[in-house]
Amino acid sequence: MEGLTPASADDLPPLGELLVDDPFWQYPAWGLAREGVGHLRVWATATASPGYLAVVTETGGLTSVTESAGRIWAGLARRYRPSLVLLEHHPAPEFDEGMETLDLVRIGADGSPHWSRVWPTPEENPRHAGLELWMAAYGHPIVGRPASWFDRRPASVPRPGMGGSALSRSANVAAGGPPAARRPRRTGTAVGDTLAACAAVCAAVIATVMASRDVTA
Repeated sequence: MEGLTPASADDLPPLGELLVDDPFWQYPAWGLAREGVGHLRVWATATASPGYLAVVTETGGLTSVTESAGRIWAGLARRYRPSLVLLEHHPAPEFDEGMETLDLVRIGADGSPHWSRVWPTPEENPRHAGLELWMAAYGHPIVGRPASWFDRRPASVPRPGMGGSALSRSANVAAGGPPAARRPRRTGTAVGDTLAACAAVCAAVIATVMASRDVTA
């Protein structure tokens, strides 16, 4: 879903212990398919009152978690009362255009789901900084990124871990690359030492040849 309004970081609780990690979680689905399959993770929230944050990741089944968001919420809310926050995670398509997204799902008074964007969000949006801080502190394991990935660097600068294209990486290596990746280079002193050693070996060989001629004579 494109063009969603950014969520508020105030609606995202700090996370505590991971309670559930089920990569083949079955949920009630709409349409002909009676059940869908997604990756469910549930954390206890590190708040004064008991609460839970659930993340359902789309795994590419016949039905999508978006189409079944209302039923997913109802099923999880019955189990994880009294306070539940639900996030919907869509990995980037493997063979199609699109980007990875993380959305907050809220249920209206009429029972219909509404979505707002947690990540990524436009840098110029006033809510962007707060959401990036939450992602750096708690959201990075949800989308499989290191915490350092969520910073305020310009969008034109490649994020750590993404690395850009193979061509850009090759250009980086050709330019010397990061300090740890550069090959050691010989200094002028090292080259001079090598030449002196070669000269000494040559002198020894010549002296041996001359000595052998004297003996023969």
